[in-house]
Amino acid sequence: MPAASRVAHEVTADGSVHSLVLDGQNGNILDETMCREVLAALERAAVVREGKLLVLSGAAGNFSYGASIQEHFPEQAPRMLSNMRAVVEALLAFPYPTLAAVEGRCLGGGLEVALACSLMFVDEAATLAFPEIRLGSFPPFGVALLEARLPRPLVAELILTGRELSPGEALEWGIINRVIPHGKLEEAVFDFSKKHVLPYSASCLRVAHRAVTKLGAMPLASMTQRLEQMETHYLQELMPLEDASEGIRAFLEKRYPGWRNR
Repeated sequence: MPAASRVAHEVTADGSVHSLVLDGQNGNILDETMCREVLAALERAAVVREGKLLVLSGAAGNFSYGASIQEHFPEQAPRMLSNMRAVVEALLAFPYPTLAAVEGRCLGGGLEVALACSLMFVDEAATLAFPEIRLGSFPPFGVALLEARLPRPLVAELILTGRELSPGEALEWGIINRVIPHGKLEEAVFDFSKKHVLPYSASCLRVAHRAVTKLGAMPLASMTQRLEQMETHYLQELMPLEDASEGIRAFLEKRYPGWRNR
């Protein structure tokens, strides 16, 4: 008997709104299986001509803890990055608007995926961060996506310190669209789609979405090149380091890393 899907895909009766819910338990980790299922769901939703909005969220009170830590070791890293990049690029290339509805923890690869969406609504109690540096790593696609939105000093602060970014700061910095009162995220997304998406033409929304994401300030072609550059840098410069593996082992073994600085 096939395993149950870890990505719930719900569609309104008229096909206008598609909701994808990451439901992998244990923080909705974006491992290889989850990434494949997200990609399959995006492919199904993309071909629906009536589609006007795709909403991406997480189950059990969290968006996603990020990519699988176990898949960060040098031998698994190329495959892990390939899977994550495929999801990010699929969202960047999606034919109609996408909205990340974020509550709870949205960390590392989870935040990369959320940033790849057209819009981002965040619960006021959510936690946003790229904590990879604590494990002897960094978020390659997070760098690329943040540099399309933020001045370099702010990107450096988030990537090099791994500190949490409050929803209020994220709104002030222009990373997200709205901060939503705690517990009201689903209601806010419903009201937004009803007032600001559903009244419009699906075909016109696609044209406008293409103008914003592909022909405007962040064209897909240049972003794709940037993602490729970050992936290459990660694999060729980070993965050969002893500390890159030590940080992951320490996390999995629940101990403090014994950095050797090499």
